[in-house]
Amino acid sequence: MSELMTERRRGPGTVVASLGMAVVAMVLSWLVITQLGVWFGYLGVALALPVLVAVAAAVWVRSQFGPAWAAGAVVGALPTFVFLWFFF
Repeated sequence: MSELMTERRRGPGTVVASLGMAVVAMVLSWLVITQLGVWFGYLGVALALPVLVAVAAAVWVRSQFGPAWAAGAVVGALPTFVFLWFFF
């Protein structure tokens, strides 16, 4: 019985959760970049932050919810990184 309680479900909910985590990671990376840009103004820090935020989020999310959600955290930071790379 305990094995059934610990089994993770797979399905459409996992996709929605992954997309939700992508949005959360993107918003968090933007907030951190904006604040550090105000404090320091270093372009290199701003370009590296989306990747760092995505990795940190992915590690935590994977430990809590599983690999599908962690993939969403990584994907969420990519648009931010691409935007900063091309517009700065």
